[in-house]
Amino acid sequence: MLISGIAVLLIGAAPLILFNILNSGKTFLKILDQDPRTQKSLINGLENLSTTFIVFIETLNGFWLEKRLWLGHFTVPLFFPYLFAFSLLVITCLIITSRRANKKDLSAAEFVLILFLGILFFAMITPQTWGAHHMLMTYPFPHILCGIVLVLIFSPPLFQKIKIRILACAALLLFSLTVYTDCRLTLLLHQTFAVDRSGWWAWSSRINEVADYLVTQQNKTTLCLDWGLYRNLAVLTGGRARMEDKWQALNDLPIPESFKEYFSDPNYLYLLHPENISLFPENSRIFHDALLKYGYKARRVKSFSEQGERDLYILYEVKPSLN
Repeated sequence: MLISGIAVLLIGAAPLILFNILNSGKTFLKILDQDPRTQKSLINGLENLSTTFIVFIETLNGFWLEKRLWLGHFTVPLFFPYLFAFSLLVITCLIITSRRANKKDLSAAEFVLILFLGILFFAMITPQTWGAHHMLMTYPFPHILCGIVLVLIFSPPLFQKIKIRILACAALLLFSLTVYTDCRLTLLLHQTFAVDRSGWWAWSSRINEVADYLVTQQNKTTLCLDWGLYRNLAVLTGGRARMEDKWQALNDLPIPESFKEYFSDPNYLYLLHPENISLFPENSRIFHDALLKYGYKARRVKSFSEQGERDLYILYEVKPSLN
């Protein structure tokens, strides 16, 4: 059962993994049918899978350190993820000790445990802006899995007869809900690759051009001042570009004093979305207010447009104002 469970997960995930690689991490690109697959996308995806994994691990690290997670218009205490981490540890110990006690009928519990790891893996291969508060979108699915595992370990003989059907239904339901949740999350929230067309998000491949350009700027450090830019570009550049994630620093007033030091250093570039398509348009306004406050002006180094119509990404350098 253990081997068959692994095989089923691998076979089921294979189309998603391949599809994700072909689209440089933009898993749902072809759903909206905006941009064809290219050989370059395949190469980028293959080259940067290791960086995707590193970004995912960094996300998990931040996930456990945060005190509260923002989710929509309210916050969720970290009691839930801590409870899950503890449950997973207890379940693992139970399986190990039960095996030492020669309890052979653990394949069902192990299968469900592998199913949960499959959900985490699915989270890893989907768009790279998967963040700590987004991971709560899968809850309470992992907790339900933990409960199923405990029931299967200590189930009475009558329950053992029907556990295969229960496992199959639970696996299908949980994985389907997770995939659906992530699809909704991607289509509704992740605008990093996107441009607004008549009120609907449509994917754009210009992010690849941004990544290619930043790799050539080895003597410059790019400050990513808009939401979602850093994680995507960290993956697409394979860690070959010098970048810092500063979008949260501009997400609220007062203007951080640290930006005065950044502005005085000519080795920094500043990357933003235009205000009209940004999820956080105040970032652009605060950036330009900070320039005015400290006596600097921004010069556009390069812009990346959707079919020459309008800008999606703008890269600035900062110079002292002559006024």
